[in-house]
Amino acid sequence: MKDFIFLIGPSAVGKTILAKELYQYYKGVYIEQSMVPEFIIPKDVKDVGIY
Repeated sequence: MKDFIFLIGPSAVGKTILAKELYQYYKGVYIEQSMVPEFIIPKDVKDVGIY
């Protein structure tokens, strides 16, 4: 079974620093939301609320 750790929270609270430390400690995979194409809203979408 695989374990996942998701970090969420407001800006500037240290999520990225914590994620990088956890990545190094557990020798796992580190993915930021902006690195996953499915999380990026295409520029031609006019109403992002329905995307």
